[in-house]
Amino acid sequence: MLRLTNRQLLVAGLIVLAVTLLAVVSDAHGGRNQRPLLQRISQPTLERAAERAVAAGRIHSARWGDATRWLRNISRELVARAFPRETRGWALCVVGRESGFNPGAVSSTDDHGLPQIHRTAHPWVNTRRIVVDPPYAIAVMVRLSDHGRNRGPWGWSC
Repeated sequence: MLRLTNRQLLVAGLIVLAVTLLAVVSDAHGGRNQRPLLQRISQPTLERAAERAVAAGRIHSARWGDATRWLRNISRELVARAFPRETRGWALCVVGRESGFNPGAVSSTDDHGLPQIHRTAHPWVNTRRIVVDPPYAIAVMVRLSDHGRNRGPWGWSC
C-alpha cells in the first residue's frame, strides 16, 4: 500500500488545484474548449464580451487576424449566430478570409472591419465604428448580404 506523508498529500492537492485552475482559465480565455463556452452564453453577454475585449486592447493591429484568440473566437461566434444555418458556412468563410476574424482589420484598399466593407462603396457605414464594434460590423454584413442570400462583393472569396 502506498503511504504518503502530509507534505506529499499537500503537494499533490496543490498540483490538482493548479491543473483545475489552468483548465478553467484556458476554457475562459482561448483554450481548446473555447467554442462550447461561447455557445453557452447569451447574445447580450457575448456582445458585451466583444466590446470589453476591444476596449481592453485585444486588437493588436489593423492587419489580417491580428487580434487575440479570445476576440477572434468571439467574432466567429457572433458571425455564426447572425446567419441562418444555410448561409452560416459562407459567412464564416468570408469573415475568415477577409479579416481573419480581427474586428480592427483595415486593408490597403481601405476595406474595414470583420466583413471588410469598402468605405466609398457604402458611405452609410460608419467605418470608425465598424472596426471597434464587432456586433455592428456583423449587422452591416447581414444587411448588405440579406442574411447571406446576396453574396455581392464577397461572391468570389467563398
